[in-house]
Amino acid sequence: MFVERSKTILAYNRTAVILVCCVTLVILVYMFTAPVYVDEGWFHNLAKAKNELGYYTFPAFYDVPALSGHYTQGSSLFVQFYRLFDWLFPEGVTGIMVMRLLFLAMFVSALWLYISRLDVFGGTVGNVIVVAVILIQPVVLSSIARARSEMVMASLLLLVFWKFCRLETVDVNWNALLIFSITLFLIHPNGVLYFLLLMLLGAGTRNFTRIMQLWGLGLVVVVIYYLVFIDANFPLYKEQFKIMFSSGGERKFLGSLADVPLFIYSEIRDRYLLWEWRGLMSYPYLLAATLLPLAAGVYSGIRHKMFKRELVYVLGTMIFFLFLGNKFPGYLVYILPVLLVMGLYVIRDKKKIMAVISLVFIVAGMSLAVQKINWNFHQKKLYGHVLAAIYKEAKRGEVVYAPFRLEPYLSGKYIFLTTTQKGKYGFYRRFSISPRHCLVVERNVNKVWGSVGPVRETILEEEDLLVQRIH
Repeated sequence: MFVERSKTILAYNRTAVILVCCVTLVILVYMFTAPVYVDEGWFHNLAKAKNELGYYTFPAFYDVPALSGHYTQGSSLFVQFYRLFDWLFPEGVTGIMVMRLLFLAMFVSALWLYISRLDVFGGTVGNVIVVAVILIQPVVLSSIARARSEMVMASLLLLVFWKFCRLETVDVNWNALLIFSITLFLIHPNGVLYFLLLMLLGAGTRNFTRIMQLWGLGLVVVVIYYLVFIDANFPLYKEQFKIMFSSGGERKFLGSLADVPLFIYSEIRDRYLLWEWRGLMSYPYLLAATLLPLAAGVYSGIRHKMFKRELVYVLGTMIFFLFLGNKFPGYLVYILPVLLVMGLYVIRDKKKIMAVISLVFIVAGMSLAVQKINWNFHQKKLYGHVLAAIYKEAKRGEVVYAPFRLEPYLSGKYIFLTTTQKGKYGFYRRFSISPRHCLVVERNVNKVWGSVGPVRETILEEEDLLVQRIH
């Protein structure tokens, strides 16, 4: 029976099957060719140090006195993924690529379970096309190529919707839901929102007192974990937090009511209007692929009672985002899959319209992905030349200053110190950092130390990257 059903699907949905195969191929090629992302190098540096030294520290910032010992900003349960894969793949880069694949598999599996539970898109082929539309959405696609916590958080949240959101409140397994809530909170501090939202599901039940007791116990578990993580050293935590997250023009959190208009303005501009991408030729598509699902999804949530919990989740997340100084568009992966499902539900019965919209989204998304793949190959070639110059010039154990993108390639052979945040936020001047007898990789070294300073010998100059030896 399975064979006959498969033949039917192939016979009548050849275009859909071909499109999905193309999407899968493009996504995998894009994911594996994307250079190491800054935060991947960041987490790898923390995890590698914990595995080798036995405590949380941040070697990439050892030239900053307040950051040269125990590091309290290492964040969350998420670092344990990096610790595991650094242990399995000590060379670094392979572990990051495997993590990307693992997070993608988690996300697709959770998304498939959620969509299948809804059972509104006409069976297997319809569900597969909806999954393809979601995966090729630009913000989701970018998240796939980064082993960051957003993909894990989004996967767990989709599992929550699959398991609980079609149930009556009285039928919810609160013990299981509490475990999901605690895990979300431990993976990333942003999880506090979902910890509270999931707790509110029990506000109208007869077991309200028991549910509040459970969540109180869960909160104690989370607090104890974070206290242990920072060694309950609040003065050091505060000092390091100020250095790392209050160094530039961006504030990490809303500080006063006077900042509300500015936060709302930057929220709309940077997160939803994707301002950092405005110079790209594909910007109109990027904008449409983000705003249309948002509008259609919210409309669907208001109109259809079956999505009432998803609507509370989406609106709660959007309100929470307002209070974050970090307007990183990648956080939208928390809500975009659900918004796209809700939006496509509106046109589920209009087969031709849904087919056309899905086709446009998929083809446009693949076109953008192919452009990104081309850029990825260019970046890999550039960084390959930089690494070749470093391997040839630097002795093992020598100090190398370089962007976090190169950390997994260098930290096992050299004393790696990052340039990523130090130049942008003026660390060199503020902490009187004056490197000597080392290699430096930087986009424009003069912006960091000025044209007058230590004697420098240029090893490689390619595009806007310089490799220089400082004597």
